[in-house]
Amino acid sequence: MDLPTGDLKGVLRIADEYKDCVSNYTVKNLFEVAFLPREVIESFTSDFYFVADCVWQLRTKGIYTYPPDREVGHLFALMRVLAALTGDRRFVKVMGKVSMDEGGKTTMAKALDTIWNGGKAEGKAEGLAEGKAEGKAEGLAEGKAKQKEAFARKLLNAHFSDADIISYAEISAQRLKELKEQMVSEEKTPYSRQ
Repeated sequence: MDLPTGDLKGVLRIADEYKDCVSNYTVKNLFEVAFLPREVIESFTSDFYFVADCVWQLRTKGIYTYPPDREVGHLFALMRVLAALTGDRRFVKVMGKVSMDEGGKTTMAKALDTIWNGGKAEGKAEGLAEGKAEGKAEGLAEGKAKQKEAFARKLLNAHFSDADIISYAEISAQRLKELKEQMVSEEKTPYSRQ
């Protein structure tokens, strides 16, 4: 793998009008981690392995699949880095919820299972709350409609005018017509069919 050497201005493409604004640092030992050979990434024994593996997989596959049994040494720092690399804020949200052994160690599988299961639980709770709210709203609307219809029936039985019933019971002329037809079929009104 050919790595750039020299100074910063020799590595970057900088427009001529901005070259005076850029400090010219010497570039030494610069590595593009996402382009490291797989055998080099596999040789890492620290948590840097997860970072290198993540950027390599994102470059080659477009998705990160974690190694399930590999132990994580510094979980919180690693989760912040992975959140920054992937843009997935769940890595940071889960940090205090991951179970660790007595030595403060965990595996990537345990950490990410906490993320996925937490997401499932949040989604389920959110779905239940939305369902309850929708059900409550539908129930209230249905209850109000029935209340208006019951009031309209009482006004019909008291021989109020159609205009007054529509106004007082807050129902449409079409719904009043339907109520009259129902009441005739139920034989609960003095009105007859015409």
